[in-house]
Amino acid sequence: MSQHVHKYKRVDIGRDKPYYVMQCCLPGCTHYTPMRTKLSCPALVGKISVCNKCNDRFEMDRRSLRQAKPTCSSCVTSPEQREIDKAARFFATLEKGLAE
Repeated sequence: MSQHVHKYKRVDIGRDKPYYVMQCCLPGCTHYTPMRTKLSCPALVGKISVCNKCNDRFEMDRRSLRQAKPTCSSCVTSPEQREIDKAARFFATLEKGLAE
């Protein structure tokens, strides 16, 4: 199997008591990393993963590992901020087109 960047989600695989792992949810991948607690997985801090919303690669940090499906910091921003950023990119491309 070829190497790939994992796309994680938190899963409880315990029977009698909770046992949480961060499991890769890509087809055909059986990789998982045990978590210290439900909200702590220090082994994955600083590792590259695929965002569960935009599918871009990002470096996982403590904030993203507290989520059931980790996302990058740009996907966590408010919807209003995303619209403002989208408009700013649109006007930047217009200005670039007019300057040429």
